[in-house]
Amino acid sequence: KNSTIGGASLWVMKGQKPAEYDAVAAFLDYLAKPETQVWWHKATGYVPIVKAAADTKIVKDLQASDPNYLVAMNQLKNAKTADRISWFQSAVTEINQSMTKIYGDNTPAADVVKTLKPKLDEIMEKNKSDLDKVINAS
Repeated sequence: KNSTIGGASLWVMKGQKPAEYDAVAAFLDYLAKPETQVWWHKATGYVPIVKAAADTKIVKDLQASDPNYLVAMNQLKNAKTADRISWFQSAVTEINQSMTKIYGDNTPAADVVKTLKPKLDEIMEKNKSDLDKVINAS
């Protein structure tokens, strides 16, 4: 029912010099230009971050010639932000190792989850102050 999106994230942290924020703003402005996003979509398959790019003739033609590009665009209708736990590589590693136990070693999922949950809780707690900074900055 839902499609998790994520992958090409950019972050801007508080506490920098104004000139650095000006440079970040110029870079984000460049990235948000429809022509930049058309190139990005065509070259990588990632969805464009601005609707104006999705509405261009180039993108419409690309989707008509290769419907795979259209699949990701259609999934956006059901998109949600990736779970915050996946923001941390250590958590992703734990999740991947757990999936290997389930799918590769045939360990019962319930047993794996009992072991995984405390590890993920610890990772979230360890990173709580960083998460609070990001969440409260938006």
